[in-house]
Amino acid sequence: MHQPTDKRLEEGELVLGEITPLREGQFIQLCRTAVLGKPSPLVVEKYDMLLRALDHALEPIKAVAPAARISRNMNKVISDAGYAEYCYPPYMRARGHGLGAGSIAPGGTIDDNSKETLESQQVIIVHPNQYLPETGYLACGETVMVTDTGVKRLAQTETKLYVKEV
Repeated sequence: MHQPTDKRLEEGELVLGEITPLREGQFIQLCRTAVLGKPSPLVVEKYDMLLRALDHALEPIKAVAPAARISRNMNKVISDAGYAEYCYPPYMRARGHGLGAGSIAPGGTIDDNSKETLESQQVIIVHPNQYLPETGYLACGETVMVTDTGVKRLAQTETKLYVKEV
């Protein structure tokens, strides 16, 4: 998620990835965090908070729901954990965005002030990517398709904190 450098990674460091593979003709985006070696209990705790925020954000997604509800649900979980001031720029950019033609304002962002209404078959990215003072930036996110009754996740990989043993 940053330009490459010559820095050598060390045990305990976080590796953030924003991966955009193609699946069945549709690009999807995965936001992931991996830790080299055993993660600290603090990193596990804060990443679990982001997973809860993601789950809470996915709950209201269905056709005719307001897009802003995604962001508001996500921000509620993060705010309730004591990070309300970090739910807005410069600590994060957006709570999601469109992907491709026919998506929510194609390429447009999803935040608390989004005016769009979700439509069936739209593909959107939902991500509680978040800077936290104790851990730095953590990446967590999924590509989903809006349906009339809910959300369909398009990735087959699990959304979790990945651990790479060293």
